[in-house]
Amino acid sequence: MSIPAFENSLFFQNISLQNLFIIINTIVIMPILEEFLYRGLVMKKLLIKTNYKVAILVSSILFGLGHLDFEKSLVTFFSGLIIGYVFWKSKNLFYPIIIHIVINLLFSFFKYNSVEITFNLMSIYIIIYTISIYVLIFKIPKILKNEN
Repeated sequence: MSIPAFENSLFFQNISLQNLFIIINTIVIMPILEEFLYRGLVMKKLLIKTNYKVAILVSSILFGLGHLDFEKSLVTFFSGLIIGYVFWKSKNLFYPIIIHIVINLLFSFFKYNSVEITFNLMSIYIIIYTISIYVLIFKIPKILKNEN
């Protein structure tokens, strides 16, 4: 069974089996592995030895440098600061993984729909979506709890 609306989209027209593997790797596998590495291992160790600001900063620098592309490294550094803060506040890797997956999903969608992604566009999207996820995770539950 097929869904014509999806088959006709640029996103699905440009996907080969190899690209599908790359997308699954980019959207699901790498965010999980990277969050376990940069927040689960590096940041946790740093939190034992330093304060949370240093831990977030150092893990974000390493996260940015780990992407080996200057423009991408800047964006991942800034998103790493936000994701690191969310990890520090939540003490849970689930939220950083979800934020990371959402960010990678958005960029994969743009990439396969031939949208030119510039540093400014990436920065804006990362900030908007990370703040949105932060609000959903931390602020709305508090608001709902206070209303009851």
